[in-house]
Amino acid sequence: MSANQNAIATGLVEDLRQYLAYLKKAYGYRITLHQIQDISGQNWPQLLPYNYHQCAVCREIKSSSSCWKRCVERQHKVRAKAEITPYIGTCFAGVTEAVFPIWDIHNKCVGFLCVSGYTADRHMSAERACAAAMKYGLPKDKLLEAVGKLNSDLPDLDELSAQIAPVQTMLRMLFFFNNTEEEKRKFSTPREKLYYDILSYANTDFRNQNLSLQHVCRRFNISYSYASHLFAEFNELSFARYVRSIRIEAAKRYLEHTTLPIIFTSSECGFSDSNYFSSVFKKETGMTPSEYREKYAQVEKGVSMKLNEQTMQEENKHGAPNDPSQS
Repeated sequence: MSANQNAIATGLVEDLRQYLAYLKKAYGYRITLHQIQDISGQNWPQLLPYNYHQCAVCREIKSSSSCWKRCVERQHKVRAKAEITPYIGTCFAGVTEAVFPIWDIHNKCVGFLCVSGYTADRHMSAERACAAAMKYGLPKDKLLEAVGKLNSDLPDLDELSAQIAPVQTMLRMLFFFNNTEEEKRKFSTPREKLYYDILSYANTDFRNQNLSLQHVCRRFNISYSYASHLFAEFNELSFARYVRSIRIEAAKRYLEHTTLPIIFTSSECGFSDSNYFSSVFKKETGMTPSEYREKYAQVEKGVSMKLNEQTMQEENKHGAPNDPSQS
């Protein structure tokens, strides 16, 4: 990327952040962006604060690693459904959200965004929250209290689509400026093009804990032997080690730019077990995740806490007691 393109991309990210802040201030929208690393390139860390939900129910869910893991695992199904059409749905924990696709310049769905923190039916939300509490050992009373703070004033999907369209457009433009070299690349053989298609797929899907060479073979309809030889031809790393390197680099960005607990960082980056993640991370970097965060953290101390306090104040101001659905 040239210096001029980098400046444009950086400006786009700042414009995007300001617009997201405007939507939250003007309409109360809590917007999160998912699976956008391949789009945002080196600007990805600046968008990490928008990568996970901050509503009261989601904060309770994060107290259980297994429950949080389920949220992460379901992201691929959410993206697949959003690729067909934007929709409003309710998650297993009772939170209703509007989901929109994020497109690249080739009209390929590469991620999704959510407008969350609502309830379409408070009784249904409470039932789902109780079921999640029982299954994952969460405190039922706290989860039900959190459900009571969900906003029942669900926005109209058509109106919301118009307000979200600039976000989708800015992300599409960001993809263009961060992938100009990829667009110019000329492939000498079909094998080389297939290799880079596989790389792109891995870079987008690395959060999938089931991602493996077998998974790639099914996706591209090729044999395991062919895929293995193809990767060895163009990369000194095996596919498994390449994916692990992507996950470790992603984890570094989370540790540098967020205060997300390590147990959740591991899930966000495609590791099924936080202890295994810590072991691999230390082997690759020479430091534990905690040591790395202590040394390289770029998040001001207290910022995350202030954001949570602000969110809680907003929930207390606009939550259940003043909610017409409960009157």
